[in-house]
Amino acid sequence: MPQSVQADTVSLSLPFWEDFSTSQSSPDTLKWIYGPDIFVNATLGQNPPTYNVATFDGLNSQGMAYDITNEFNGAGDSLASQFIDLTTVPQSRRGTVYFSFYWQVGGYGEMPDDKDSLVLYFRNALGDGKFSWDQKWSKIGGEDNISDRFEQAIVKVDGGNYFHNEFQFKFVSYSSQRGPFDTWHIDYIYLNENRSDNDFDELDQAMTGSPTALFGNYYSIPANVFFKQPEQYLSAQMTQVSNLENDVDPLVYSYNLTNHTTGEDYGTSISVLTDVMVAREIRAVEVYDMDEIVVNAQTDPLDSQVLVSTFYYNSDNNFLQENDNGGNPVVYPVDLTLNDTLRTRYILENYYAYDDGTAEFAAAINTPGGQVAVRFPLAEPDTLTHIDIYIPNIAPESIGQTLDITVWNHLGTTPTNSGILTRQAYTIEAPLGVNTFKRIKLAAPLLTGDTVYIGYKQTSENYLGIGFDRNNQKAKGEIYANTKGFWEQNSRLSGSLMIRPVFAYDSAFTLHEVKKELTSVFPNPSSGIIKLKGEYNSLEVFDLSGHLVFTGLKEDTFDLSFLMDGIYLLKINSKNSINTQKLIISK
Repeated sequence: MPQSVQADTVSLSLPFWEDFSTSQSSPDTLKWIYGPDIFVNATLGQNPPTYNVATFDGLNSQGMAYDITNEFNGAGDSLASQFIDLTTVPQSRRGTVYFSFYWQVGGYGEMPDDKDSLVLYFRNALGDGKFSWDQKWSKIGGEDNISDRFEQAIVKVDGGNYFHNEFQFKFVSYSSQRGPFDTWHIDYIYLNENRSDNDFDELDQAMTGSPTALFGNYYSIPANVFFKQPEQYLSAQMTQVSNLENDVDPLVYSYNLTNHTTGEDYGTSISVLTDVMVAREIRAVEVYDMDEIVVNAQTDPLDSQVLVSTFYYNSDNNFLQENDNGGNPVVYPVDLTLNDTLRTRYILENYYAYDDGTAEFAAAINTPGGQVAVRFPLAEPDTLTHIDIYIPNIAPESIGQTLDITVWNHLGTTPTNSGILTRQAYTIEAPLGVNTFKRIKLAAPLLTGDTVYIGYKQTSENYLGIGFDRNNQKAKGEIYANTKGFWEQNSRLSGSLMIRPVFAYDSAFTLHEVKKELTSVFPNPSSGIIKLKGEYNSLEVFDLSGHLVFTGLKEDTFDLSFLMDGIYLLKINSKNSINTQKLIISK
């Protein structure tokens, strides 16, 4: 079993309740004494009871396999609670203390086989300061446990000396040590008194699931692209709601879109449906009245912004409660409204992304000379400067292997007539963390058309997995492979490869907010003849490496046609400010 690097201990009291809905990428250290290797996410679980699950995925907190050379199973991810003081439970109620949780094998991740298992332990006090970990529940993988829903388990806290002031429970997965090949998910953990062995009824409703892409087929697009035509990219989102109660519940929810960077509120859509959620139901819901939100999403863009979409389920249950032996409700200070809100951040920066940033598994070819390409339709010609790619650390070892990173402007019927713009070798490095992209700088910036293909050519026959996101099924047809001497469009895998085109600027200058009262530049893109409208004193033009290529005092028109096609930065100097804008020259 892996050694636990323990956080500061905290003494908790009943009830213990955790659904991970407010956690970030790892468990809350106020509730968990160990769990940095556990991946908290909203995408790997299939139909989870609430937003976010704790995933046991076979990778440590740095995104590395525990032992990439070990062909035998062993203890991997572990999640252990903080100390819980059970001495406060009166002797008369100790027979009513139960521990429940939801679990799923596989989900959208890799399916464990019948040699893999997930085990629950309770910490038993043996006396004289000694303790043991007692196994209280376990499940093995395999086809028999496949389900598109989470199952609920309930375990009575009895059979040992568990009512001490340092009680703990922990989950441990026993699986492959060589990467994310065996995936388990845990959600909605609840330990309390006044319960019974059939207490599966939680008076709770929640938002759940992972919202669909906000920008059409994309989870992220450049800020300047979006704000030129928000109506073209901003699309209605869909997610799920969950009724954990053994009764019906009215279905009323709202949707809101805001700009986290500027503080702007683009609008709210409220959906009041005439039907209800039946007992233990999970249902898909989507945004209505998106047109008004699109109209409001008009602003002068910063070069990097964050939009936040929020779904809110208007449920009636606010606090956790159980009935005592007399049937009287006992209300506990656990805020159940925390899982009524599903809030998701979307990046507007300098890249396009089909993926949502989370790899459910890895996809690969193992043909020497084989090629993989992902098509990206662009809103306008631009200058490609980098490629982002996520290569997880899985067996067989990929660190030190090479790929030929490749950019095409079109894919031909044969390798000889494909339009290769550039190809350069890349030696794979260790990932910096789970789902952490490596940014590869191109040897020289590339001017693209309205479509670009990015990918790689494999130089060996080894399996070399690229992170694969299963949630964006719209991107399925954007993947192409060439393993037989001709290109084939993907028809088998549903999702997107985690590879992105980046339009960054290797310059000392940062694009600032374009204010209406400052100078405007048109046309843009331009063949080289530009006009400036507004008050300013002088103009400086820099290339992407930061070199000054032109300077001039105020004029209505400037002739920059002597410059090569590409992206340039215009530094417009006025009396009280400096305004930096991007200019595309395309002849």
